[in-house]
Amino acid sequence: MVSYVDFELNFKKLFEKKNLQSLNNHNPSFLKEIDAFFNSLPVAANIFDHKELRNIYCNENLCSLMGYSRAEFLSENGMQTVYNTFHPTHMAIYNAYLFPKISEVMAEAVANNEDVKSYKFSTTFKAVRSNKHEFWCQFQLGVIETYSDGTPMFTVCLLNDISHIKKDNNIDFLIYKTSTGEIQQTISYTSFNEDNSQLKLSKREIEILALVKKGHTSKEIATKLFVSENTVHTHRKNILHKTNSKNIAELIQFANLKNIC
Repeated sequence: MVSYVDFELNFKKLFEKKNLQSLNNHNPSFLKEIDAFFNSLPVAANIFDHKELRNIYCNENLCSLMGYSRAEFLSENGMQTVYNTFHPTHMAIYNAYLFPKISEVMAEAVANNEDVKSYKFSTTFKAVRSNKHEFWCQFQLGVIETYSDGTPMFTVCLLNDISHIKKDNNIDFLIYKTSTGEIQQTISYTSFNEDNSQLKLSKREIEILALVKKGHTSKEIATKLFVSENTVHTHRKNILHKTNSKNIAELIQFANLKNIC
């Protein structure tokens, strides 16, 4: 499975001297290079135009994965085709929480003069092919070009069939932030259960989970985070309870499966 980080590094390398705004001009040679690159990936991909509010590119893998043609994805009504690939129950959750949250994070980044491209989003959903076959899909997205004021211009989305590794029926939603040195950290994790209840780990709980995964003791974590050891014990207990993990081994397995940290 291709990670967004690996994709982004290869994408930057390939187009470091290109201007992505050429997409607006439908530069044939540039689009041809993009097509060759995306079709070489073992994932489905599309590019969303924030000004036009529609997809302006998709690779052949997306068509194969979902069972729709490029023309259907890229037409003026193409976003309806995109919506049709979501299970109705999951589309309702996306519209009520996930899409607004992604927009909120992007808007806050721009307002705070942060690079919106440093934020990445990953989520799972039950997809529906054109023949009504249902399967689990991982959806990763991030802004690849902005306007001069920092607002998003183009967002790239990568999709994988994860039915073979999906162990539950929950929608997992993660927000990552890339810091100096290209280190990606989880800053938010929320899981939506079938009954629409939510499991949410706080930023502090994610920090502690990341240190637990690295093998740090509660005393070491307390020192690193400038809190009491008792506070760390309380957080660890809460994390175990929230994730329904019986012990640290199960907790680490949960974090690895959900790509947390």
